[in-house]
Amino acid sequence: MIEGLGSTYHVVIYEDTGLVDISALGINSVDMIDAGVYSSVDKLPHWLQERLARLMMFATPPPISDVADLGCRVGRNAYWVYM
Repeated sequence: MIEGLGSTYHVVIYEDTGLVDISALGINSVDMIDAGVYSSVDKLPHWLQERLARLMMFATPPPISDVADLGCRVGRNAYWVYM
């Protein structure tokens, strides 16, 4: 997580079902209401859809390209999204 940011979301998109699993990480994760399983990317909160769209433009690692105040793509369908 980038210093100064409160929390990080781990996002996994399952190609076979379209489900999106959001896990909240960090000291403030208890209060993060956006964590959970969503039926599709379209059902995610708007702010998260926007950040994922930008992260999806990066090539699949390696290397991991960390973007300050945004997140990084850590696999074909896995992301860290900073909040």
